[in-house]
Order: sequence, then C-alpha cells, then structure tokens
Amino acid sequence: MKKQLLSAFTIFSTLFATAQEVLIQEAPLNPAFIEYQAKRKSNALVREVSREGFVLGIIPGTVVPDFTAYSENNNQKSMQTLPAVYDMRTNGKITPVKDQGNCGSCWLFPTMGAVESSWKVLGLSNFDLSEDNLKNCHGFDYLPCDGGNHEMATSYFSRSTGPYLETQDPYSATSTACPTGLTPTAYVSDARFLPRNKNAIKQALFDFGAVYNTFHWDDDSYNESDYTYYYSGSSSDYNHAVLIVGWDDTKVTAGGTGAWIIKNSWGASWGQNGFFYLSYNDTKAMTDATYYPARVDYNADAKISYYDHLGMTTSIGFGTKTGYGLVKFIPAANEQITKVGTWVAGSNAKVTIEIYNTLSGTLSSLMGSIPMKTCPLPGYYTFDLPSPISVTAGNDYYVKVKYNTPGTNYPVPVESKIADYTSNAVIETGKCWISGNGTSWSAVGSTSSKKYDVCVKVYTKTALCAPITSAAATPLTSNACIGGTTTFSVSPVGSGNTYQWKVSTNGGTTWLNLSNSGNYSNVSTSTLTVNGITSAFNNRKFRCIVSNPCSTVNSNMVTLTTNNTPVVTTQPVNKSIGAGGNTSFTFSATGTGKTYQWKVSTNGSTWTNLTNSGPYTNVTSLTLNITGATAVLSGKKYRCVVTNSCGTVNTNVATLTVSSTSQAPQNDDDTEHDNLRIMDENIVDIEDGAVYKLGFNYPNPFSYYTNVEYTLPEDATVTLEISNVLGTQIALLVNSKKEAGNYQIEFDGSTLPAGYYTYTLRANGKTQAFSQTRMMVIVRE
Repeated sequence: MKKQLLSAFTIFSTLFATAQEVLIQEAPLNPAFIEYQAKRKSNALVREVSREGFVLGIIPGTVVPDFTAYSENNNQKSMQTLPAVYDMRTNGKITPVKDQGNCGSCWLFPTMGAVESSWKVLGLSNFDLSEDNLKNCHGFDYLPCDGGNHEMATSYFSRSTGPYLETQDPYSATSTACPTGLTPTAYVSDARFLPRNKNAIKQALFDFGAVYNTFHWDDDSYNESDYTYYYSGSSSDYNHAVLIVGWDDTKVTAGGTGAWIIKNSWGASWGQNGFFYLSYNDTKAMTDATYYPARVDYNADAKISYYDHLGMTTSIGFGTKTGYGLVKFIPAANEQITKVGTWVAGSNAKVTIEIYNTLSGTLSSLMGSIPMKTCPLPGYYTFDLPSPISVTAGNDYYVKVKYNTPGTNYPVPVESKIADYTSNAVIETGKCWISGNGTSWSAVGSTSSKKYDVCVKVYTKTALCAPITSAAATPLTSNACIGGTTTFSVSPVGSGNTYQWKVSTNGGTTWLNLSNSGNYSNVSTSTLTVNGITSAFNNRKFRCIVSNPCSTVNSNMVTLTTNNTPVVTTQPVNKSIGAGGNTSFTFSATGTGKTYQWKVSTNGSTWTNLTNSGPYTNVTSLTLNITGATAVLSGKKYRCVVTNSCGTVNTNVATLTVSSTSQAPQNDDDTEHDNLRIMDENIVDIEDGAVYKLGFNYPNPFSYYTNVEYTLPEDATVTLEISNVLGTQIALLVNSKKEAGNYQIEFDGSTLPAGYYTYTLRANGKTQAFSQTRMMVIVRE
C-alpha cells in the first residue's frame, strides 16, 4: 500500500517541482577552493615543501561557514575566567608529537590529535588513532598524499568509517590501501567549526581540548631561535594544518605580544620538541578552526543510514533563512531509531526534526520528533530522540528537518558531485526532497535538475525483540471487598517487557505512576496488587504502561469497585396461615453481587437447603413462596443465607404456623421476582383526591439498584413488571391484591446487561382500571 502511495506522491512532487526549482538557490563555493581547483586543472598547482622537506597539503573546503549570528555567550561550556597562559603540554590533555614524513598529510595529524585530546578531556586515557586510515579511506577524489581538509575529516567521522587505532592501520607516508574489516574504536559523533575569533578558540581549547587549525606556512616567517611564527602577507593559500594546544598572552613574536601554542606534525626533533608559537596577529592564523566535542562508544548493533557519503559539499535555499529537507529511509531489519544527524551551515541555527511513517502528498502518522535545538556553531550535529522509535524491515519512513539559519539564505545542507573533488558521490533517486515551507516538496536527486542528496543521517540499533502489539489488562472490573485485596493483570503480546502501573481518580482524565507503598505493591510487574481497600477506592481506574526495547504500549483501562459483606436490613417475620393456604417469607439486604439460599429446619439447629419443589418456589431469591401449606409444615423454621464475594450472613429465623382450618389458596404477600427488594410495603396514609400514579424510577440511569414508586387510590389487583426493549418480561415485581396507599420497591438490576428497559403498572380497582409504562436505563462503567 505504501508503495502505491509513494507513486501517487511522485506525481504530486512533479507538479510542484517546476514551480519550486526556479526558486532553489545554491550557496557559492568557497573562492579559495575555486582558485585551488583552477590551478590544479591548468597544471599551475605547485607542490609546496618546507625547508626541512615536509610536504604542505591543504585543500580548501567547498563550504564557507556563516558566522554572522555567532555569539560568544552561546558557546561556553564553562564560565570561569580564562588564564593568561594555558598549555596542554603541562596538563596532560594532548598526545605525543608525530611525523608526517614525505606526504601531503599534515591535515590528518591535527584532526586525530584534536580527537585524542578531546577524549582525554572527557577523562579517558591515551589513545593513538590511525591517521593512515583517514588518508587512504576518506572517499574523495584526491590521492592519499594530495592533502585534505576539516570537511573531509568530518565526513569521514560522520559515517563512522573511523577512527581506528594506530595498531590496526599504522601510518606510512607511502601507503595507499584502505583496509576493510576493522572495528572502529569509538564514534566521533559531532564536529564544530569556529570563527576566526581569539576568545572563541580559547574557550573551545579550555572546554573541549586541542583545536584543528590551518594557516599559511612560509619558511621566512619562522624564527628558529625562539620557535615563533608570524606571517603578515596576503596570500590566499592556506597550505598547512596544525593543532592548537594552548595560548600564551605574554609570548613576544615578530607580530607582537601573544601567541598560540602549536603542535606540529614534523617530528619531535623539529622546533621546540615538535611545538612552536603562532602569533595572534598572523594574517592567516585561526582559519578552519575545528574541534570534536563528543564521543560515543562503539556498538556492534548500531547502524548509520544515509545517502550523503561525502557529507555537505554545499547548501541550498529558497531565498529565506528557513528551509526544509526530507529524506526517505527503508530499514533492512527491525530497528530502533535513537539519533538523527545533520550538518549546520551557520551559527545560531535552529533545527527541528520530525519522523513520519507515511508520505502521500502530505506527511502523516508522526512517529516521533526532536524539539527545536539551537546550534551555536556551524558543523555536524547529532540529536538524541527523547525515546527510541521502532521501525520494521521494509517499512519506509521519512525524516523531516527544518533549518533556520539567521545569517544565510542557504539553510539546507546537501551533497553534490563536484568535478575532481566529489565525483565519487552517488546521488540517489526518489530518496530526498526539499521545501521552502515544509508542505510543498521538490524532489532532488540524480533524475532531477537539482542533483543533490540531503545531508541527514539516521542512527539505529538492532531491535532485539518484536514490538509489543497489544497489552490486555484484566479483569475489566474488580468488585473488591472493603478491607480486602484485589489484583489486576496485564498480558502483553511481546517479550523483554517492563511494566509501570498507573492510577486515575478522575475517570481516566489524568494518570499518576504508582509506587510500591501504601495500598499498592508489584507496581512494576505484570500483576498489580491493591491492599487494604477502602470505600475511597470505589471507581478508581488503573492501566499499565508496557515497554520493551522496541516499543511502548498502554493497556486498556480497568476499574476497581468496592463492596461490603451483606447486611440484612429487613428481617423475615413469623407467618400463620390455614391449611391449604399460600404465604411467603421475605427480607431485604445491602451489598452487590448477592446470592440467596433459603433453608428449612425442624429444630433450629440442623438446616437443609430448600429446592424448587413441592410447596416451595423462589428458594434462591429474596422472597420464599410456600403454596398449599399442609399441617406437616407447621412449626418449621426458615432462614435465608445471603452470600457475596465479601462474605456470608444469615437472616433471622422465621417460623411457619399452619392451622387445621382449611382455607382457599390466597396470597397474603407479594409474589416477588428474584431481583426484587421491597423497601416499604405499604404506606397507607394518602391524601384525599389521590389518583393512580406510576412514578419515575430513581436513580435513572442506574448501574445496580433503582427505586419504583406507585400510588393506589383504592384497593386493587396489581402487577408491576420489567420488560426488555423487545417486550419480553424479565421480572415480575408485584402480582397481588394491594390496599390503597403509596408503595416503593427497590429493583436490583445488577445481573442484567446495560441497555433500555420498561416497567409497567397495571391495576384493577372497584371504580376503574389503570395502566402506565415508563422507561429505565441500565449503564455499566
């Protein structure tokens, strides 16, 4: 189905492409890169070598980061006053000097040196990382010793093709092979590009470790006697990369007072044990300053999905500060998305990320999001999802990124093919879109006139379990006894689950996590226990949040209702009738879910259950009926056992006396239905002028009990029956002759299903007949 939706969207995208493509603008390439490539193409590029024989090897990057909106206050990890002298040679925050040999590979050493220093600042021990692997495996068009830059290094790190240990891939100035099958030491997840700002670089050194830097090397600008360097020229050639490892505000150079402490890559025998001082006032110093602030441990189950193999080579926009990128991914296995990564083109940028399940003209089924993040510096960023998002093999999903860059109109980072630089880039088809408003999308890719891959990476880990598909909590309603204990259980479809039970006291509007205290225990298991139940727990709602590494599911809502042991409120009374007569014993009791069993005894100590046979009927109801009584029943004793889930209670004992005088069969009491309870049999005082009347039952609607009142202005033969909506009688509450008066009957509907019912009063008196029907409603929570 999703493939069909995508086909429809392809048509949709084509309709919008023409309108938007004319608006798409690409950021100008770095002029230094254009000049460098022109020299290379015309064979005017001269291989630069220092006086000592070290090859200078910097290729300018294609991107000019925008620092228009940079603010020093937004880029401080620590707020303390910085010292006049800060030297990592004395505080153990850098690794030893190395020798690049006869190869244009200077950029490798400050790159790995910055990472090694960052890890030491993070509290780790010495790591010796492989420069050779970056030299031979960066993926760009240049040969291993042709040179490189910080953008190439950041691209290498962002796709986790390194770093590796020096022991895994030792450095050689002449090696060209890119080894395979190596395990990265860790993941360098982020990179930050700094402006040519002394305070910004000092702060980064102090907070994050050594900083990569390029400048123009000229042999004549180096003073061998005091190891200082100052270049005052205007060459556009940035030809050497070094590592800034500190500063000295008091150091005097040919450019004035104040200098950076620099770790070079020309061996420990050069300069001051491999170090020198670069004047603050050098006209080319502090260029391309870069640091790597974060480290993620290697995880064999982790994976990075992306299309921009060579990273950001330029950025595009629609003539405004805001733009959107959209990238489609199709997982090959069940995975969990944990991070999203992207490049940022300018300082103080705002990035907002949303992940959707479906694209059909518009995006739908939001799976998760990362709220707006502020990025103080240009560079490469990774953002953690608030909680992992599970995706299944073959089920595509879409990552939408909103970029707002206050200083540039080219906010969306993209990869493109650039001759003699990124000609190896594979531009995808049907995977990437861009937009100026986040709703109307233009396709970009190999078959579009705009041949870009949007620079978005997704970081996942293998899902070790199946997503939870359901979590059923039972029982739906627990009728628990006051002072007692009850349990609710959840049965999820999934594995590796964790549980958190929640409670709501307002009908499910708000929910609070339960803890193992007070009345609750086992709150983080599949079965919740509620102890010491009071009436305050009546109608409390519960549900369980079930989670595993793949998903989180809410169970259905369940309800706790409270109940007491039955209490007999009206006792049966002794009866006297003539032989052959009819009578009944009745009572009333409180409590829900009650059952009844009438018993008989001849001596008051031994009791036998009655059955519906012989003279006895309704032996399991509130009213026991005795028909055609004989003298043998005289003196027998009767009582009823009332039981519910909370306990059992006996009524008082009532005795039947049968006289020898024969009587015609008669009803001296109401014939009641199993679900009847009479609250007041007869209120004889009625006002003058009273008429027949059937009142509205109350409460209505009701869940368990309701009361029905009626008025008889004269003696009459009465029936009061309950029927369902089909007209079928389901209860006969009254079927007897009644004296004039007001009557009230309580009806127990707890055993009936929810729905609409009718109750009908029929009365035949001396002067008139009466019939009236009303409706009652039973509801269930």
